[in-house]
Amino acid sequence: MGPDAAQDAEARDAASRGAGADADGAGGGRGGVRVRFVTGAGGAGRTTVAAALARAGGVRTALITTEPAVLSASAGHSVPAGQPPVEVIAVDVVADFRDRVADLQRGGGELLDQFGAQPLESDEVTELPGATALAVLRALREAVAAGHRRIVVDLPPAAEAVRLLLLPAQLDRYLGRLMPAERQAARALRPMLAQLAGVPMPARQLYEVGERMRAECTALAELVESVGSTAVLVVEPGGSTERTVAETRAGMALAGVPVTALIANRMVPDGGDAWQTGWAAEQRAVCEELAEAAGPVPVVELPHLGGRSDPTEQLAAVLAAADLDAADDDAADAGTANPGASGTEEGAGAAGVAAGPSEAGGAADPGAADAGRPRDASSGVRRRVEDRLSEEGELVWWLPLPGAQKERLAVVRRGDEAIVTVGPYRRALPLPPALRRCTVAGARLTEGELAVRFRPDPALWPRSR
Repeated sequence: MGPDAAQDAEARDAASRGAGADADGAGGGRGGVRVRFVTGAGGAGRTTVAAALARAGGVRTALITTEPAVLSASAGHSVPAGQPPVEVIAVDVVADFRDRVADLQRGGGELLDQFGAQPLESDEVTELPGATALAVLRALREAVAAGHRRIVVDLPPAAEAVRLLLLPAQLDRYLGRLMPAERQAARALRPMLAQLAGVPMPARQLYEVGERMRAECTALAELVESVGSTAVLVVEPGGSTERTVAETRAGMALAGVPVTALIANRMVPDGGDAWQTGWAAEQRAVCEELAEAAGPVPVVELPHLGGRSDPTEQLAAVLAAADLDAADDDAADAGTANPGASGTEEGAGAAGVAAGPSEAGGAADPGAADAGRPRDASSGVRRRVEDRLSEEGELVWWLPLPGAQKERLAVVRRGDEAIVTVGPYRRALPLPPALRRCTVAGARLTEGELAVRFRPDPALWPRSR
């Protein structure tokens, strides 16, 4: 092994250890780190609810936000006596992005010099799309590393929040494709190619920078999908609430984060004039529909507090009574047992099923095959393979997608990956090794889960002796 290869192996081992530490530290619910992402419809009051949730736990909590001005008074400076303080971690997206650009330029300095590139000065750097997502997740990683055991993350509105949580896994995949394992051979040939071509070849620093970026993306993706990560959706009940909730739940499940509570904010009390009475009745009807559609996910109603400048304390009292942490633990316990299934539970981070044009003449029809699935009471995201080989000669891959609608669901197999599209969200998921040696027999969406049946490919499947 040459010096480059040895250094690369050492870097990969270090990155792996770092990612593993993050995953272990954030794994949790009981006894581990509890991370609650808060998002919802735009203008529904999610930032205020995030501050109330941070205070409602009764334990020291870190609150990560890009809106520190909104939270500085309510979360940090007016905590009642006897309650643990809330530590507000303000995310400065611009400063974070400038720091990352500076690191990138330092790491690839030799390469930039070779191409005659002019480095960017700090004061001329403005953030790009995706900078907020990475800055927020880096702040979360640092909070976990600092020893915080309960963390509330104030995310942007729902659609942006889902994409934020999907981003690390997407970047990890892109970097893996751009820097495949075969690059080791290319490095060994680089000096010879440089002599033959008469021009300098890309410096080793480029690969090192890329590997550091990928290691960070891997660690962030594992942190997002860790056992202790859940999401809360905040809505103000109205005409489009059901669709927003369904679409966001499906997107969050695709990102590997279960939605464990719905917060109906600004509920108007009965009484007053006819207009207020009608408004209150409409909100109650929407909440009833949400409770029916969400199944085991609780719907917590928060009162409309008018124009109060600091409603956090009163909202925190309501949320503390709802005890969402206990509800999360109950859901996690219910999800550990699945008596109807025999097979392997893969966890949130190992997912994917699909049929592609090469196998079925087109994308899989999620409503085409019989699914008879075992019931799973958990609201968590647990993707699993069910072994039906002895009875039916098939393996069944279960992909929870609560809220998904068949007409807005597409699943296509591309080699060893599944490209899953749910509404406006898309993710490429690797197939487990066993399913890569199979062909797709059919698929069906039922009761919030996508079931895809795989049959062993005789040309690839190990033969029985």
